[in-house]
Amino acid sequence: MTETRRIISDKKFLFFVLTIIVLNSLLFVKEQYDVLKEYEITDDVRVVAKEYKAQIKEYQKQPFSEALKTIEESKKKEDGNWGPKSYSMELVITQLTYLSSYDDYLNNIKENKKKYDRASIFADKGSYTYKNIQKTVEDFADCNANELSLENTLGIEAFFKFRLTEYLAIFVLFALCMRLIAERRNGLCNVIHSTPNGRGRLVFKRILILFVASILVNCILYGSNLLLSLYLYGGKESLFGSVQSIERFMKVQYSCTILRFLWKYLAVKCLGGMGVAMLVYMIFSFMSDVTVSMIIIGLFTVIEFILYKAVSIQSAFVFFKYNNLFGVIEYGELCGQYLNINLFGTPVNLVKVLMIIMITVLLLTVMLTMLWAMRSYPNEGTSRLLLAIKRLWERAYVIMTKAHFFGFEMFKSIFFQGGLLVTVLLIFVIKNGMAGDTTKVYDNRSIYLNQFYKDNEGKPVNEVSGYIAKVMAELEAYRKEKEAYEKQYALGKITYAEFEMIEHRFEYIESKENAVTDFQKSVDASSAYENKNKIRCSIVNPNGYERLIGETSFAEHRIFACKAIAFLILYCYVLFAYERQVKSSYILRAAERGRGAFIVRKVLQVVLVSIVIAVTLSGVEFYNINKLYGLPGRNSMLASLAWMRTKSYRITIEQFLMLIVIVRFLTLCCIGGGILSISVVVKKREQALLISLLLLLIPTLLVMGGIKQGQAVSFLLPLSVIELLLKSSWTQCIISYAICLLLGGLGLMVTCRVWNKSFER
Repeated sequence: MTETRRIISDKKFLFFVLTIIVLNSLLFVKEQYDVLKEYEITDDVRVVAKEYKAQIKEYQKQPFSEALKTIEESKKKEDGNWGPKSYSMELVITQLTYLSSYDDYLNNIKENKKKYDRASIFADKGSYTYKNIQKTVEDFADCNANELSLENTLGIEAFFKFRLTEYLAIFVLFALCMRLIAERRNGLCNVIHSTPNGRGRLVFKRILILFVASILVNCILYGSNLLLSLYLYGGKESLFGSVQSIERFMKVQYSCTILRFLWKYLAVKCLGGMGVAMLVYMIFSFMSDVTVSMIIIGLFTVIEFILYKAVSIQSAFVFFKYNNLFGVIEYGELCGQYLNINLFGTPVNLVKVLMIIMITVLLLTVMLTMLWAMRSYPNEGTSRLLLAIKRLWERAYVIMTKAHFFGFEMFKSIFFQGGLLVTVLLIFVIKNGMAGDTTKVYDNRSIYLNQFYKDNEGKPVNEVSGYIAKVMAELEAYRKEKEAYEKQYALGKITYAEFEMIEHRFEYIESKENAVTDFQKSVDASSAYENKNKIRCSIVNPNGYERLIGETSFAEHRIFACKAIAFLILYCYVLFAYERQVKSSYILRAAERGRGAFIVRKVLQVVLVSIVIAVTLSGVEFYNINKLYGLPGRNSMLASLAWMRTKSYRITIEQFLMLIVIVRFLTLCCIGGGILSISVVVKKREQALLISLLLLLIPTLLVMGGIKQGQAVSFLLPLSVIELLLKSSWTQCIISYAICLLLGGLGLMVTCRVWNKSFER
């Protein structure tokens, strides 16, 4: 109980866990609204859920194929009225399409068996291929399409789509492992391990704490996600439906309810959390140096990640793709798949193999950790491996101490002040922020309009009149041809079937006419602006730029600002506070380069981190928009984009994008100056972090939450850049950035004055 009380009484750790729980819930809710934004739905999630439930209730009792035909007819009447009802209909149509095809999926499995039985190439009944086909049929024998039903499964699907919880749970357990070995950092390791209960019994208690913590953390995080999903979307009654009613779990080979499947999923996540936590704790137990342990854990994680991402599912090494650390963490991706692997000529289900490996690793880590704890004694000596690792670490430390002063400060920040963890977190955010292979779906008018922009990309606006006239002439010819066919049909010269085929040829004429009209208006507006302001305008497709630097990009830029401020705080809050907390500030100030030069090195770190954050996060934004929409015509003048004509910018689009990154970098440097002043004033790292969050990040979050009064003390708009430029005058923009520079300068002045002052008592 003493060890348990030590963990529970740690207010910092409890605050950290509570923060993770709240953050998990907030990000889960945010993702639900982000999904609607992707489909251009601005209504509340619960409004959409209410419409979706109404659609489900209307078609629930009908046969799937009949309900599908009925709702498709109803959907045609809603074309052009995009909103919650149309979106809900799309969801139900997708659901009914899957449900009506599930029986065909099962029949295909049986047909494949019969086909391969007849094929001579598979006549060898001892071959792996034959055994795999037989096993697949046997595994799906209990599945029945009659058990499927149309249910409100939107909440359950949202629960399984949210993947961040998997990493947050492991992050909490890792922090708990760090807390359990606190005596290593305090230098009490030998004292504690010299006591009668300081080895085997203590380790046994800690293993029990890890087991209980894994269950609690996973139950709380995943339980909160489930409750939130049911609150937002409803669907408690669907928990008793078949799990195969959800398309994501089409390949689940056993029959069970959604509720039972959720229990199994949670049990596996708890087991996986225990295994990962025990593996981390075992490495910490084996190594006397915490930093060396961190490096080994980092290398192991990188190798596992490479195997998970680089190995193809068709590769002979697929065993190593899923049976590793990330296969356990991202079990939510694997639980809905049906994969067999070849183990000595016998097909074995990959999920079962993963379960066996997880249990084996868990038992082995527990056994090895206990044996190591009972057989290791203080000052008994160290193994050759540990001595070699220690020598390498000492050699690296000596090299860095002899390196340039700035290099040593960076080394200290990365390996001793948490910079490595912040870097890993930044890489994780960048990786998850990268757009996948998503294809933007356009209506017919937009498709034609995009083609018009593509055909005339980069051309001056006064050179496209001929192209527009040509398109208009083609449309006029099509219209006359269509009228001629209508007359023939009215006179009975062609049948209805022939007329229907001809009508199909001309069904997109209206869309093309609307597109060329919009294109003409855009060209005319650009031409008028060019003649008035003498700024050359070119033809540029605005779709991608509207999402990148238009009014629709405001929300994304605000998220950028929050991320940037958070990462800057996490890296810089400790720069001076660390020196004061470990009582090295007096020694440093007494050194030859411990005052002015020392401050310069810290400021250079802030500048370097600001560059990295501004470039990487902005780069992810540009990459995503370019992949989803394209960013053509970057060498055209900025005035080629209609919404940018409110101010006379005489620069190209590419130069403007570079200017955004530079402004963000300079603003981050100013914020960094403020963080340094906080770090140098307080005496503890925790205080510096808390004050920095309260003064810099919390006002930004309040503004994002709709409290406009927080803009006066927030860096949100200066970091967003676009929102400030489009909504404010030049004077307001200059004042905003002048205030940023002033605050940054004041922060540096405070830093220099406090650090360089005399400490004579």
